[in-house]
Amino acid sequence: MLQITRRNSRATAGTWLLVALGAILVFALAAIIATTLLGGSSKVTVPTVKNLTEQAIHELQSAVDADPKNAAYRLHLAMALLKRGDKTAAKREAATALRTADADQQQKIRTFMNQIS
Repeated sequence: MLQITRRNSRATAGTWLLVALGAILVFALAAIIATTLLGGSSKVTVPTVKNLTEQAIHELQSAVDADPKNAAYRLHLAMALLKRGDKTAAKREAATALRTADADQQQKIRTFMNQIS
């Protein structure tokens, strides 16, 4: 699991998102390769988009827990929650992000909130 420390908590939300999604994609690729090598054996499960979204949410939640005032982390978490279909949680995270965001981030968050209203 990705561990976030105070020392590296200044990384951008995009960096954390790429790390989380990269790890998930590596897993998915390994599962596909294993399935092919095993001749389509049912012992290997290829992750679904839903599973990938859940893993991304887990990693993004860890980033938010490590740096709760980081509006970018919260916005990306809100986007992942919306992808999962959880509009209420997405709106809640976006609203929390809006309170701690700078002017540029506020505009992005408002645009996102308008899309899910």
